[in-house]
Amino acid sequence: MGRADYLEIGTWNALCDRCQRKYKANQLKLEWTGWRVCESCWEPRHPQEFLRGHREDENVDWSRPDSDSGCVAGPSNIAGHAIAGCALAGWFLKYTNPL
Repeated sequence: MGRADYLEIGTWNALCDRCQRKYKANQLKLEWTGWRVCESCWEPRHPQEFLRGHREDENVDWSRPDSDSGCVAGPSNIAGHAIAGCALAGWFLKYTNPL
C-alpha cells in the first residue's frame, strides 16, 4: 500500500511525471512543460522567457555629405594622417600667429 492507495470518489491514482511517485490525480499540477507534476516538483516558468527584444533604430540623427576633395576637416597637421592635396601653405602661421 502506497500513499495514494485509498478510495477517493472523483479521482484516481497517477504518477508524477518528474519523480514517478504515486499521487491522486487531483494533487498533480499541470506544469508549463506539459507535464503533470506533484507540488514539490512543480517549477514556474522563468520570467526572462517572456521578454521580447525591440528593434533598434540604426539610422543616424544627422550626417554630412562626403566632400569631393577628400578634405573633411581642413588641413591636417598630424603626421601620417594628412591627405594629399589638403595641405595649405602658411595655414599654421596664419591662424596661430598673434600678430
